[in-house]
Amino acid sequence: MIGGCDGGRSSGKSSFWVVCTTTMIRDLAENLVGQRARVVGIMRPGEDPHIYEPRPRDAKIIQRARLMLTNGLHLESASFRKIIENNLAAGALRVELASSPEIDVLKSERYKGAPDPHVWMNVKYFMIMAKNCKEALIQVDPVGREVYESAYRAYIKDLEALDRYVRRRLSEIPKSRRVLITSHDAFEYFGREYGIEVHSLIGISTNQDATGGDFVRLERLIVSRGIRAVFMETSVNQSLNNMIQKLAQKTGIRLGGSLYSDSLGAEGSGGETYVRMIRSNVDKIVENLK
Repeated sequence: MIGGCDGGRSSGKSSFWVVCTTTMIRDLAENLVGQRARVVGIMRPGEDPHIYEPRPRDAKIIQRARLMLTNGLHLESASFRKIIENNLAAGALRVELASSPEIDVLKSERYKGAPDPHVWMNVKYFMIMAKNCKEALIQVDPVGREVYESAYRAYIKDLEALDRYVRRRLSEIPKSRRVLITSHDAFEYFGREYGIEVHSLIGISTNQDATGGDFVRLERLIVSRGIRAVFMETSVNQSLNNMIQKLAQKTGIRLGGSLYSDSLGAEGSGGETYVRMIRSNVDKIVENLK
């Protein structure tokens, strides 16, 4: 089957195809479709959607989609968006799950007001993405409404429990220590919702390199604020993580490990679903900052 080629992940029976760009969206769809659709994920765990280069098989997968689910807000690269536009069949539905009036989109300070696409870092916003996914499924398969509504209600309960877990665990960190430093700027929605001050080497896109000035800026921040740890990320280029490691070494603070940002983890990683990804991140943040 096409969905199994080159690491693309799929699930369900093939009554119709739901094709997803990112691993978070794939996991979301898998929680809602039951056995009524085949969910096919294009990106592999650990791949960076900002710089993802479409593979030859991607066009064939997209051509089979009745429902195409993307993040939107320019998370997917321009070349990837063009592949979708050129290959999506007539009559197929394309939905940008994060493009919603219910989501207060942040604007990048470094990219002249470009939208920050990392809305899934706020669990409440991921609930909105789940609602948008459910409504899209009903639109393309109205006969399955009851299945999708039931699965959505169950999944929302899981997400509500996750949101409570995040708030409870982060409350263990003294307010003066709630400062998060990461490789790239993927955690602003997380910080705004849960009361964490966020800093990073680079901005909202990983399609750039950090500079010496970026390093010095964070070094001064760490020293002046007494910050206890810095964090790498699992889906960014190694040069950014190397600089985070050097930052920890030079300032003598803790290297808090790697957080999941733009992708879920592989099977068995502890971050292979959205719920596990967020829990893993929160546990690492709390353990290193409290």
